[in-house]
Amino acid sequence: YDYGSTSSNGAFYNLNKLTTLALPARTKIINPYSFHTMTLMETLTFGGEGARLQYIGTCAFMNCKALKSLTTPATLKVIAPSNTFQGCDALETLTLNEGLEVIGGYAFANNKKLKNVVIPSTVRYMEQNAFKGESASKPSAIESVTFATGEKGERSHLQQLGTSAFLYCPKLTSFTFPETAEGSIYVPEWSSMGTKKTISGKGTETYSVSSSTSSSFKDYLRIAWIGTNTATLKVTVNDDASKTQTIEVSKYTSGIRNQIEFSVKDTFGVDAVNKIAIEYEIPDGA
Repeated sequence: YDYGSTSSNGAFYNLNKLTTLALPARTKIINPYSFHTMTLMETLTFGGEGARLQYIGTCAFMNCKALKSLTTPATLKVIAPSNTFQGCDALETLTLNEGLEVIGGYAFANNKKLKNVVIPSTVRYMEQNAFKGESASKPSAIESVTFATGEKGERSHLQQLGTSAFLYCPKLTSFTFPETAEGSIYVPEWSSMGTKKTISGKGTETYSVSSSTSSSFKDYLRIAWIGTNTATLKVTVNDDASKTQTIEVSKYTSGIRNQIEFSVKDTFGVDAVNKIAIEYEIPDGA
């Protein structure tokens, strides 16, 4: 662990006689498949209060079927997609740290004994099938899901709940999607947009057609809003203040983005859109 990570992908794959694993505090990254199928491992620790772990890779602890309890260190940011702790059949207690931002796809899928899940307030993305049961005949035992508030009462930062995140969880009879004071905006077809931009409060985002974009929008302009809060978006095209549309976008509860579609000619009175300015306001507590 001289370089702050497990030595290589699959370094201890199928080491199935080890019952206790204590990672050194200086470990920052656990590479994919590092401890896959350590079937007798019951105890896993990450270096105590001095832990520096930030990232756990794909399938790193998949099929560690004897692991009963898991507490992630305060420094952890990402549980990578996919299958990181999938198939940890004996896992009964899961304590995820405040500071965690991503729970990857299938991260805790096919678990048989975990009943209560608390999602830290700092988690922004929970990807597809994160906590799904194995099948209808082999379901998850999850009974409750709670979205925590931060130490100072901060609300959840969750922006995306992936498809089938709690599929085959028949004992989960109620679910409340949390409200946040953040969201993401993006133009789905506009390559210059890059990654989703997380926004909060008030501000303006401007986007132009890049050289990699084949043409401007000539028929429809689509703007997607991902957020669990209401927001006001003021859309201006082509640097022309007279070509402005103000819209209200509502919070959603389905985990699916709200996509607003404008007719370029009917809405803005132009033949093509080459530049967009989106002025936004997200009221706290709405």
